[in-house]
Amino acid sequence: MPRQYLSAFIIARNEADRIGRAIDSAASCADEVVVVDSGSEDDTLAVAEAHGARALFHAWPGYGPQKAFAETQCQHDWLLNIDADEEVSAELAAEIRAALADGPPQPSAFEMRWKMIHYGGDAPHPLAPAKSFIRLYDRRRAGFRPSLVHDSVVVREGDVARLGGLVRHRSFRSLAHFRDKLNAYADLQALDMAERGRRPSAMRTLLEPVAAFAKLYLLRRYFLYGGDGVAMAKAYAGARTRRLVKARAMAGAAGDGAAL
Repeated sequence: MPRQYLSAFIIARNEADRIGRAIDSAASCADEVVVVDSGSEDDTLAVAEAHGARALFHAWPGYGPQKAFAETQCQHDWLLNIDADEEVSAELAAEIRAALADGPPQPSAFEMRWKMIHYGGDAPHPLAPAKSFIRLYDRRRAGFRPSLVHDSVVVREGDVARLGGLVRHRSFRSLAHFRDKLNAYADLQALDMAERGRRPSAMRTLLEPVAAFAKLYLLRRYFLYGGDGVAMAKAYAGARTRRLVKARAMAGAAGDGAAL
């Protein structure tokens, strides 16, 4: 049977310094690369086009909705999603090409491993933990759910298989960028919680940041990064506090308005 053609898509904003690497890595296994930009103030669109991607603008509706929109801009049914700060390794690209080489794969989607590259580095730390996400899928049987903050793929029918290759994630440019990124995401999460009528308890507001610090520093092994790891775990705990306090405030304001 003929091979399955593959579209890769990337959502982006102000990623001119990183998106070229992401596009080139995706193009190593995809037949087209689509970049959906939400209003960059740098040369993201020009860089994307220079690297052979088809680039277009779409106003920001939230993570899930933006990726769902990007799906509709792709030519082919098999889709690969990576972010502008990620790269498909050569090993993973070869696995993807092999999975689609002999007609439609039996699974509806594939999970792939993800590892973070600490800023200033060229490769993940050998002991860095790996997480797995569905990033390769048949859009006729799976797709991104329209959540403002939880940009995950939902498989509507069929099985999920796993690939062994790696997505390399350059999540942040500096410690300051890490803090800013966490805080912006915390604000979105607080809004999402408030819109769903969830009001965190005072006890949760006190305890969750402590658990968040331990999760990042110990379970995700940020202790590997020395003093940076401590600072990053503190920033992560602070963002959790920010999210819960804001969600409580918004829920309280909504309750006061309803009472009036």
